Amino acid sequence: MALSQHLLDIAVKAHGHLGPFLVIGLRMGLLGKRLCDGEAQECRVEVIGEKPPSCAVDGIKVALGETNLSVKPGSGVSAVFTAATRGNVAVRVRERVLKRYRSVAWERCERAATEVLQSSDEDLFEWTFRAT
Repeated sequence: MALSQHLLDIAVKAHGHLGPFLVIGLRMGLLGKRLCDGEAQECRVEVIGEKPPSCAVDGIKVALGETNLSVKPGSGVSAVFTAATRGNVAVRVRERVLKRYRSVAWERCERAATEVLQSSDEDLFEWTFRAT
């Protein structure tokens, strides 16, 4: 599932504004879903408990829909997606991405979100597969 304008619009409406971590969360959720052969049964998120990194959770929620989602504090932004057929896939936002977007000024949020939209999954994330 690609990130469509429609899905982005839904996320912005649910979250309240367009920002880089909302888009990071959307991209992360869609990547996790794709790596789980289209269906993540469960998602466990670890996220820095402050804004803007915590905004990624709203993006993941929109990307995954009704998936069982749990969130706990962490030192970065990462998620473990569970698939029925593949085991688990762990996806983590790269440290340089966290540093780049963590202190974006409010007036630059939309521009930063556009940068994230134009980035590749490989530039934004690291991921590994784990057996269940």
